[in-house]
Amino acid sequence: MNTFLRYTLCALAVTALLLGGASTSALADTSTESTATDAHEIGVTDLTVDITDVHLTGSGFPELEIDDASYTIDDATLSTDGATVSIDGRDHQIGAIEFTVDNVGFHLENITIGPETAS
Repeated sequence: MNTFLRYTLCALAVTALLLGGASTSALADTSTESTATDAHEIGVTDLTVDITDVHLTGSGFPELEIDDASYTIDDATLSTDGATVSIDGRDHQIGAIEFTVDNVGFHLENITIGPETAS
């Protein structure tokens, strides 16, 4: 698995964790501790994501240009037994998450990433 595909899969996993955390925080009470939610299974199947004409700059970004590229994740699963997230001094526990990706494609066109430049 190449580096870009690995970063993309990690971004999807983090998104899933954040979505799970958001649902946990909405249900949390005002105490400083909460209990873990039940296990969650998240699946993304037969999806194609097109990203076109994106230009990102930021501190520490590498310089990268993608004219036209396509990537496909045939089958991948990321599992965690749970996690604890601390937001504003309150702990939120996320139960076990299994994130499965099956036949998901990414098509990138006219993408540039680069470090910030002084104006």
